[in-house]
Amino acid sequence: MRGSIKRGTILARQGLIRGGQLDGWRYTFDRFFCVRRGANNCLRIALTVNQPGWPFPRPMVLKPLDFHHLVPVSGERSPSIDAAPLIRVAYDRGA
Repeated sequence: MRGSIKRGTILARQGLIRGGQLDGWRYTFDRFFCVRRGANNCLRIALTVNQPGWPFPRPMVLKPLDFHHLVPVSGERSPSIDAAPLIRVAYDRGA
């Protein structure tokens, strides 16, 4: 699978983004989907994000390389999602 996530695929439903331009922003996972790039399907992650100190959430799309920036917030008890089956479904729908 091109663009697949190489490390663990456990994802917190809600959490914090660490590193990059969105460092400190909160996220809520929405879904995985694929976009067509030539002959390949490329995986994308749809999130709803909140900027610190800003009350209005907005939708955002990340690439799989940004997956390791998504971390759970300890003590908030956000449910975990096994992303592997969701990624497979996204690739199957995008084919």
